[in-house]
Amino acid sequence: MQGAPRPITIRDVAREAGVAISTVSLALRHSPKITAATRKHVTDVARRLRFVRMPAYAAMGTRKKSSRHPDSRVPVAVIRGGDVRGYEDAQLRKYISSQFAPLGYRADLIPREELGRRPNRVLLARGYGAVIFFYTRHDDSILQEDWTRFVVVCVGRVHNTMPFHTVRFGYTDSSRECFARVHEAGYRRIGLAPLTHPSPIMDDWDRLEGLLGSHLQLIGSFPEIPPLRSAINNLEVLQNWMSTHQPDCVIGFNVSVLIALRNLGYLIPKSLGFAALVVPDNLRDWEMSGMYQSASSLFAVAAELCDHYLCHGVFGRPPFPHETVVAPCWGKGNTMKIKNAAH
Repeated sequence: MQGAPRPITIRDVAREAGVAISTVSLALRHSPKITAATRKHVTDVARRLRFVRMPAYAAMGTRKKSSRHPDSRVPVAVIRGGDVRGYEDAQLRKYISSQFAPLGYRADLIPREELGRRPNRVLLARGYGAVIFFYTRHDDSILQEDWTRFVVVCVGRVHNTMPFHTVRFGYTDSSRECFARVHEAGYRRIGLAPLTHPSPIMDDWDRLEGLLGSHLQLIGSFPEIPPLRSAINNLEVLQNWMSTHQPDCVIGFNVSVLIALRNLGYLIPKSLGFAALVVPDNLRDWEMSGMYQSASSLFAVAAELCDHYLCHGVFGRPPFPHETVVAPCWGKGNTMKIKNAAH
C-alpha cells in the first residue's frame, strides 16, 4: 500500500533554489535582510514546488527565541464536536488552558461550524500547528480532510476505531471498580442498566463487559437479574424491569437513570442504592456515588502527546493509531449506604 506523498520542506526549497535554509526563511518572511531579486527567486521556487509553510515549525522556532512572551506560544486548535453534552465553553477553555499553557501552547476552542467546508485550509491559514478533535464521531467528514501538516489527537468518547491517536476514558476497568465498590458496600441483588444507545456502541460494550466480569468474579455466577437491554428512555420499561427483578442497588450509566428511578418513586438510598458509571465535571454537585471523570485529565494527556509529536515532527494520519485510556475515579457520594455484607 502506497503511503501519502512527503510534504515539501524548507530544505527542499533551499536545495532547489541553490541557497541556504536561512535565506529561504528570510525570503518567505519578506525580510529586508536579503535583496529583492533573491527574495523573488526563492518565492518563485517555493511556489513551483507547491511549498506550504508548516505553522508548527514556525511557532516552535519562535517559542525557542522568546518563550516568555505570551504571543510566542504554539497555537493549538481544539475543535468541539457536535456530540458534546454537559460541558460549557467557558469551562472547557479553563480545562484546556490549564493543561496546554504550562507546556508553552496557546489552545483555542473552536466550534466545528466555524471552519466551513475546508477546515484544514482555514486552520493552516490561521497558523495552527496541532488539532484536537474533542468528542468527534469516527464518521465525521472532518476526519477525512488532509491533515498531513498538523499534529492531530482525538479526545473523548469513541464510537468506533478512530484514524488518529485517541485519548479517552476507560470504561471496562472503571465499570469493574464501580461494581466492586457496590459489592463491598453489601449489595447483592445488583441491577445493571449501563446502556445509552438503541444500538450499542463501543463504550456500551466496554461497560457491560466490565460489569458482567466483576459479577462473575465477586459473586461467582452471572447475574440473576438480567441487564436492562435498552437505554433509559422509557419509564414503563424501567418500571417493569424493577418490579420484576427487585434489585437492591442499580448501577446505571449516568444521572438520567437516577432521575428516572426517583420519578418512579424510589427513595434513594433509603430503599434502593444507586451508583453511576459516568459522573462528569458539571454534575459533581449531585454527590452521586459512582465513577467521576474529568475532561481536564483528558486534556492533560492530549497536551503531552501534542508536545511530543510537535517536538519530533510527527504529522498527519499515523499508520498505527493508538489509544491512551484515562481511568475515572470512584466517588463515595450519598446515593448508597453501607449494608450488612454477609451473604
